[in-house]
Amino acid sequence: MATEATEELYRVRDTYFPTDPADKASKIQTLADAALAQLDSIPLEQRKSPQQRAMLEFLKGKILDVKLNPSLVDAWLCLGNCIWKKGDLISAKSCFTHALSKGSNKKVLCQLSMLERSMSQGKEDQATLVDESIKHAKEAANKYLENYERALHRFEAAASQDPSLGGDEEVRKIINVLDKLDNSVKVRNKRLASTALNLSEVRLEPAYKKATVNSLSEGINSGAAVLAKVLLFIKHDNIAPLYYLLCDSNMCCFILSVFGLQFEAVREGDNVTLLGPYYRAVDVSWKGKHYQFKLIRVDFAEQILVNGNRPSLRHVARASIISQNKS
Repeated sequence: MATEATEELYRVRDTYFPTDPADKASKIQTLADAALAQLDSIPLEQRKSPQQRAMLEFLKGKILDVKLNPSLVDAWLCLGNCIWKKGDLISAKSCFTHALSKGSNKKVLCQLSMLERSMSQGKEDQATLVDESIKHAKEAANKYLENYERALHRFEAAASQDPSLGGDEEVRKIINVLDKLDNSVKVRNKRLASTALNLSEVRLEPAYKKATVNSLSEGINSGAAVLAKVLLFIKHDNIAPLYYLLCDSNMCCFILSVFGLQFEAVREGDNVTLLGPYYRAVDVSWKGKHYQFKLIRVDFAEQILVNGNRPSLRHVARASIISQNKS
């Protein structure tokens, strides 16, 4: 029954064209909800074998693909995962690749990396596939900071397949970054109090309310503005992002990662205002080491004021992060 319901859903999608497009959307929504309900009602005894579970996940992915709109990244990611469970790795890779054509996405990049490593098992073109896996893991790690631990696992696995591809070197670079960031945050000296006291003089835009790092929630904090002093520029091996050690008005040290700006845009001693900051509490364990620090990420020049001013256009990086990493 669930298979027939799914086929009917696709038939409506491909052949039903009413005068009012809203009618089609409503009908698809109704059919999709009914098909999902049928899947959920299948008894447990019919879900025991891996083949049965894979087929159910496959059907659910197909239903969600229509319900969510094929242009959405999450829909293609869901469908790719379901097809992967069914064992069709080539079709799953096609779904992930199509999802990336809609825009870079950390979840898709990581799934594609794992899939390509899986595909490399026992293949003659193993080196090529593992090399692709490294590229996707590197892209995810460099652009999305919260993927440190997953990227480390991906690089280590790739290195075990073929050491000549440089996976061990990428692991070394990530560990080097984590060591520097973690150690920088632990720095304590008597100058912190005097540097932080000047932050109260910074005037905020009306749309924002002053916040401290400890008051932020994980993710984007719309309407919040964190005022902080730049204590240190942290050098590392990669082109992007730029890393800085900052201290807020409560003398809480944290890491600022900056994309899309050149080095000259932010300097040690500057007062910065971080608008609608993306916050993350980084907590990574790797081979007996534990890295833990607070991090705010700036993706666009519009998210930061330096000494009360927007960054100059000459300080905005022209090349994209992805193209830099691939060069």
